[in-house]
Formats: sequence, structure tokens, C-alpha cells
Amino acid sequence: MRHREAPRTPSGVGMHVLESDHAVSGPPIRMAASAFEMMARAARAAFPRECCGALLGPAPAPGAPRRVEAVVPAANEAADGPRYRLGPEAVRALDAEARRRGLCVVGYYHSHPRGGARPSALDRELAWPWLVYVIQPVHAHGAGEPAAWTLEHGRGAFARCPLSIDNLED
Repeated sequence: MRHREAPRTPSGVGMHVLESDHAVSGPPIRMAASAFEMMARAARAAFPRECCGALLGPAPAPGAPRRVEAVVPAANEAADGPRYRLGPEAVRALDAEARRRGLCVVGYYHSHPRGGARPSALDRELAWPWLVYVIQPVHAHGAGEPAAWTLEHGRGAFARCPLSIDNLED
């Protein structure tokens, strides 16, 4: 993963862009720096278990970057093993919280303890094609660089999305 400073936005604010050596073909994702920090803290706190939660933002406009303005942590309901589970009540509660904030659930995040930011076969089985999935790798020494993904229609494969972390003020 390489870091670079992106061009200044119209408001003059720079964006931190996360790059990968893998092909990127999904829609651009812009995540608020505060949401990114909260997700990374949750991953470190849950280690060695997986953490999970919702990505909240405005309803995506066709062709526009998807925005993640906030994250809402959720309890991992998986009994054991390296996985996460959000039950129906948790999903309803996350949706209600998004609506309370005037936003919608644009996707979900979870951590991969001792792993990378690539989706697993189980991640693919549980994913929906219209949502964004951010995977936050975490190890004993701290959180690594996250990656964003969307499931291509037909459940064939994940498409990597360009992920930028900024203050979302423009």
C-alpha cells in the first residue's frame, strides 16, 4: 500500500488517498477522517476478534463517489472463530440509527485480525452488491491500511474501490 497526497479539493483541503497495487474498478469511496479513526480504534480494541459495524452516509447519487460520514460500531454476534456476524436485530438498529442521523447505511465494515484487507470467501457469501464493504486489517502491533470493496452483480467477485480519507467539507 502506498500513500500519496491527493490534489487539493476546491475548498483547499487535501485528501489522504490509500492506494494499492491491485486493480481498482469499483466506485470511489470518500470516508471522513473521524469515521476512519473510529473504525481503526474499534479494530484495535476487538483484537484478536473481529469488529464490525455500519458505514453511514447520504444515499449515493448515480455516478458520484460514495460518502461515508460516520461509522456505528456493532456487537459481533459470532460465537467464535475468525468471523463476524450481525443479526437481524442489529441490522435494524443500525438502520434506525442511520435514519435518526438523516443518513442511510451505505455499507458495513469489519476487521481481519492477523490478516489482510482482501475479502474472504465467507465475506463474498454474505455480501450484497449495492453496499460498500471496508475491511480493516489489524495485528498485535496495530491497525493496517483498510480497503473498500463492492460485490459485482451476480455475486461473481468483489471489485476494489478507490478509498480516500478526508474531512468531507467540500
